[in-house]
Amino acid sequence: IIEEARAALMSPGVGELQDDRHALRTGDQVLLAIVNDLVLARDLVQAAHGRGLKALVALGGVDGLSLARAYRPDAIALDMDTPMVEGWSFFDRLKRDPRIRHVPVLLLAAPIDRREARRRGAFSVLCKPVHGVELEAAVDRLAAFLERPWRRLVLCEADETERRAIQALLWGDDLEITPVASAGELLGLLDQSRFDC
Repeated sequence: IIEEARAALMSPGVGELQDDRHALRTGDQVLLAIVNDLVLARDLVQAAHGRGLKALVALGGVDGLSLARAYRPDAIALDMDTPMVEGWSFFDRLKRDPRIRHVPVLLLAAPIDRREARRRGAFSVLCKPVHGVELEAAVDRLAAFLERPWRRLVLCEADETERRAIQALLWGDDLEITPVASAGELLGLLDQSRFDC
């Protein structure tokens, strides 16, 4: 089934589903869709194109991991029901690979604990079946995140000297650092605001 789907993906004119792997240019922002469903793949490609993103499609976990490592996409949409994905173990492989662990991942799954998904590093979660408006909104959030010129980091370190040294080491024009001295302060901040790291 996967081989037939892959052939359909690569054949011109079949449901107008082709990804952009042969049309990528330096500076393009890329969404990698790791899916099993050709309809969902088409919807993800269209949503990505509608937001100015290029799209790559992998029809299985093995292809997905290979494409992620080779192309280093800016975002990943992962259907947890895709063959060779094996649920959380595949997601954990993505998040443990130093080349791609920073990439935001949109999970498409049967109802799962959203807090657990966030704890494991998911950017966001869509419960299947996915409807067009929800999918477009999720890709909008990914695109908006990618367009931000800076990232927000909260730095928790009790020792003021260490905190200042780490902050100086991490400083950059594209990074907003909020220093805190205790776990209590950190938890209070996390309740009020969202950080990237």
